[in-house]
Amino acid sequence: MRFICGVGLDLLARLKMPFKKSLKPKPTSSLFGQSHNLEDLLTGDSRGPRQMLDQASFSECLLKERVRCDRGGPGFCLLVFEVTPSSNATSQVEEIGMVLSKHLRITDELGRLEVGVVGALLTDTSVEGAWIVANKVVEMLPAGESPPLASVYSYPGEGSSNSKSASKSKSSYASKSVDEQEHSSSVSDVGGVAGSDKVAGSDKVAGSQTNTNVNRQNSESLQRFFAQPLSWLQRMRDILAASLGLVVLFPLLLLVGLIVKLTSRGPVLFRQQRTGLGGKPFTILKFRTMRMGAEEEKGDLLSQSEQDGPAFKMARDPRITSVGGFLRRTSLDELPQLWNVLCGDMTLVGPRPLPCAEIDSCTNWQRRRLDVTPGLTCTWQVSGRSMISFSEWMRLDLDYIQRRSASGDLSLIVRTIQVVFKGTGR
Repeated sequence: MRFICGVGLDLLARLKMPFKKSLKPKPTSSLFGQSHNLEDLLTGDSRGPRQMLDQASFSECLLKERVRCDRGGPGFCLLVFEVTPSSNATSQVEEIGMVLSKHLRITDELGRLEVGVVGALLTDTSVEGAWIVANKVVEMLPAGESPPLASVYSYPGEGSSNSKSASKSKSSYASKSVDEQEHSSSVSDVGGVAGSDKVAGSDKVAGSQTNTNVNRQNSESLQRFFAQPLSWLQRMRDILAASLGLVVLFPLLLLVGLIVKLTSRGPVLFRQQRTGLGGKPFTILKFRTMRMGAEEEKGDLLSQSEQDGPAFKMARDPRITSVGGFLRRTSLDELPQLWNVLCGDMTLVGPRPLPCAEIDSCTNWQRRRLDVTPGLTCTWQVSGRSMISFSEWMRLDLDYIQRRSASGDLSLIVRTIQVVFKGTGR
């Protein structure tokens, strides 16, 4: 019996030995085991040269970074390279991708935008920093080829109310490859320049740092990059509907215009700059409902606005003419915008376009409504208008953008017609 117990204990001891050995920490050769420097971990990608993302995956990365920025994160830039017609497009795209894949930070992304176009998502990077990266890339490309066209898109743009707070994060672009220490001195120049959007229009800043003249195309807000133009089917629908509407309603348009002209001094139509698809301004048309010089008087009435946020709404606005109130309640003053729909500046259903000054005061998440073409009517038009808060108005627009469909648009058009006949608009 003692012999059996002794053998059992001996076997148990032998079984425990490999288990104890497995609990001992093994030496690691990974990047995280070698360095305790946070900067090294961020700038050195242990995966090595990364693969170039396809257009869909890269676009998803841009959308995620945009949401992160809207929630209070730092701004970012999209650096775009477009190969020139005189070069070998396929080989130059591969060369640009190879250079970027070795020098982007682990927080950046690389992907294709379309044929012959490569994009790099540079997180927490200013416009100046992005142009310096562009110069470095061109500098490292093989000599003898035509340099690609470079463009920089920043988010948030200078027109955004959050652009100043975003620019407070003066994080420079630090690009460093663990496997290529010989480039550390030249790449440190990239990380040594603080981000400043002031140089967005200067074509010589980056060149002065690297002695390389990159072929700059433009520097603008990334807002236009997120724009979703109408499909050809939607555009054909708008053209047919607007054309039919202008023909059928021509007698009514003529009558309303005559009444406006006879009841007050000034032009029949009111023209104003509004912000459209991708932040592009356009001139909107309306029947004039206010007296001449009303825009100059607006500043004195801002404190009496019944609408919170940057939008101005006042039920008993003293500037409104005798027939202006009726035109507003019935939305007849909006009928000339059928011409805007015909021209392509607007569509039948979409977020109502705001004046340029008001959209500039919107926060980043509210400016997402610029992703689609503005419309004659939307959810806000049939949901109380100025009786709801500005934030709720913006949320209704974003909810429409996310859920929009042909059946939903038809439902909103029918509800809008009901509002016109009831005269409950404001």
